[in-house]
This record gives sequence, C-alpha cells and structure tokens, in this order.
Amino acid sequence: MRLEIVKTRNIFIDNVKGVLIFLVVFGHTIYPYIYENFGLFMVFVYIYSFHMPLFVYISGVLSKNIEKTQQKAFQRFLLPYLVWNSFAFILSSLYHGKLEFSFLHPFLQNWYFLSLFTMCMFLPIMIKIRWCICGIFLVSLIVGLLPEFNGTFSFSKTVCFYGYFLLGYYSNKETLDKIRRNKNIIIILGIIIMIIIYAYCAIMGIDRTVLTAVLGVLSKSDSYKDAGMNIANGIIMRMASIPVSIILGMIVMIFTPVKKNIFTRIGRNSIIIFIFHEYFVVLSWGIMRLLNVNIAIEIVLSLIFSIGITLFLSIDAFQRLYEKIMRTIETIILKE
Repeated sequence: MRLEIVKTRNIFIDNVKGVLIFLVVFGHTIYPYIYENFGLFMVFVYIYSFHMPLFVYISGVLSKNIEKTQQKAFQRFLLPYLVWNSFAFILSSLYHGKLEFSFLHPFLQNWYFLSLFTMCMFLPIMIKIRWCICGIFLVSLIVGLLPEFNGTFSFSKTVCFYGYFLLGYYSNKETLDKIRRNKNIIIILGIIIMIIIYAYCAIMGIDRTVLTAVLGVLSKSDSYKDAGMNIANGIIMRMASIPVSIILGMIVMIFTPVKKNIFTRIGRNSIIIFIFHEYFVVLSWGIMRLLNVNIAIEIVLSLIFSIGITLFLSIDAFQRLYEKIMRTIETIILKE
C-alpha cells in the first residue's frame, strides 16, 4: 500500500502527532513512579527514546516552504514561547512565593517553541551546507562537552534535535513509502534495539544515577558531565541514541493509520495539550499521593489520567480559544 502523502498528509501527520502527544502526557504522568517498577521504568525509557525526535521530524516535514516558514516563525513559535513561558514563570512564582523569571531559560516544555523558532530561522543557511545532517549530528556530540550551554536559549536541545528537523525537511512521499515497504526489516531492527536497551537497563538496575545519565542523553538537555558520564561514555551513548530514535520513530510511523480516527483530533489540537498538560499532570500526582495506593493502581490511574488529560485538552473549543488569544496578542504587538 502506497502512502499517498499528498492527499492524506494532514490526516496522517495529525495521527502521528496524536500518538506522540499522548506518549508525552503518559511519560510525564508516570515519571514519579518509574523507580518503583522496572516495567514502568522501561516504558519511560522507550518513550523518551523517540517521541521528541519524531515530533521535531514532523515539524521539519511541515517546513518545506522556507519563505513561509520564516515569515510565520515569529507567530507560530517565538510569540507562543514568550507568552506561555512567561505564564509558566508567573504561576511558578506565585506557587513558590518568590520571583522566578527568565526569557533566556525555557520553563518546562516551552523549550520546544524556542528551538523550533531557531531551527526555522537558520534553515536557509543549513540547507546550503554540504552534508548538513551529518554535520549537525556531529556538532551535537561536541555540545555535550559544554555544560555552560545546557539550558540557555535551549541551545543544547536545538543543536541535538536539529538533525531530525533536517531529516524531516528532506523527507517526501517516497521516503515514507520506502519506510512502509521495508517495514519488516525496520520492525526487526526495532525489536533488537529494544532488547538491547532492556538488557542494559536490567543489568544496571533501577538506579537514579543510571536514569540521570539516560535522560541526559535522550532529553539532549544535559552535558555529559552533568549527566554523570565521562566524555567517552557520553559520546557513545548520544551517538547510539541517534539511530535508536530514527528506527523506533519509523516503527511508530509504520503502525500509525493514515485514515481519520481518534488520534486525528488529538494531533490537530496537540499544541494545547503540549502547553497545558503539565499543570494537569501535577494535579494527578497530588491526587495519587492523597489516595496512597500501591504501584499497580498507580500505573492504572496514570494511564486513566493520561487518557483523560489528552482527550479533555484536545477539545476543539480549547483550540479555538487558544487561536483567539494568540490573534489578540498579535494584533496588539504587531503592525499590520
């Protein structure tokens, strides 16, 4: 079956985004409990292995019109970053009773807006560079040596995820067709990768030091030193994470349906879920602390909360409200 990306592109991409944003919510919801259960620990590691690289890849796919991408970058990415990063800092300041504010350091998930703005603005320059994808992945290994750039302007994440953005930019209908045609090989490779990751984590055990190192590699936010690794191990793990992210991401695309389904609406309204899910996730943690249940019930409740949060925030009315708020802000600060 050929994937007619021209005709069904929006539906397919929305479906992929819908799957990914649910995994984002679920991964954040289960985070406090992953040390209590090895299976949950592994689910968390698998999710973090591919979900954000694939999200960035999809953003690259949608950025082929460079002129339009640059013209819309401020409205689509930088303005939401300024608005919702400020909103998050204000809430944090009120909660902690002290002023916490910085445009230089993205708060929570808002790094994504800043990184995408930077990627879009530098895209015309990047595509003029020969072997730009290999080059930026190489630079991402070097960035791990520089702890001073960990969070500032989301520099580390931008560099480390840029390769996936470029892969998306250079992808086309034929690329996705090839993935589908070679699905058996890709699935076998994915299974082998998952077994290797499982074996590594089983040997190391559920350990905060190990998880800090793994998350430092997968989240792209920490230097090797801050992740508790020496330079050699850090470079090897970050280098290995690149094909892992790509192969597991391709498996997600293979199994994502191309026809309209529940994930279509979720993906279409994923921006709302991405911005606001953290606040509901924190609320779910508080509820589970009050219930004081065992790990099995925590897992079930985490799944229920994740589904509920995702479906609730994907309501079209919230998307329309978001668009109205952003248009109002644009009208106030932008010239005609």
